[in-house]
Amino acid sequence: MLLYGWHASGAENENRLTQQAESFGKTSFGTRIPHIEQLSLRSRHRGVFLPGCRTRGLSRASPDATGKMPHQGHWFQEECAGKCNQRRSGVDSTLDLAYRQTRYIIESPSGEFVLKVEELNPAVDSLLTDYRADSCAFITAWNPSSQRLTEPANEQRQRDLIAEVRRRGYTFLPGRGIGGDPSWPPEPSIFIIGISGTDAEDLGARFGQLAIIAKRIGEPVQLRYTNAG
Repeated sequence: MLLYGWHASGAENENRLTQQAESFGKTSFGTRIPHIEQLSLRSRHRGVFLPGCRTRGLSRASPDATGKMPHQGHWFQEECAGKCNQRRSGVDSTLDLAYRQTRYIIESPSGEFVLKVEELNPAVDSLLTDYRADSCAFITAWNPSSQRLTEPANEQRQRDLIAEVRRRGYTFLPGRGIGGDPSWPPEPSIFIIGISGTDAEDLGARFGQLAIIAKRIGEPVQLRYTNAG
């Protein structure tokens, strides 16, 4: 995917980038571009940080017919080197917001840690360092596609997930996801240490999850959508 914008500043920059994002399917991003402040359209499109993106080119725009430079700035062209994790068109904004407002609680021997989407978490960074890992994910097998199943069915699915994670050789800790809707019960989950975001997406999709939570040391918590559904 190619993303375009202008070298501008303040609200003018965000407004122009928003218009460009809308023309490219409401893409959101927050990567670092040389000499440009970190760009973020999350307030409007609920995007996430894309650490896998790299700047592939930065060149001056050509003058228009009047001899003026477009918007008095530079064009930049950014190509996603990895998967762009914007909100999928198949997930409505209400469900997306529910995922973002959920508290993802890790139950570690030293106490509980809470992951929140788009927030840094130095405590979890320290936990990963203790395990000599630099990445992690938070996944459940409960309620695939956010459709409630019976408790026995969910428990069996969770056992299958744990068996698969053990088969792959990952260390994990128990956890639970608690949403903002009190009518939706907490979902038993696991915090997988050392798994990459891409592998976590694939694992989540295998168990019917529309999204998973992923994190790397020093970076914000990501809500990453899968190919399930």
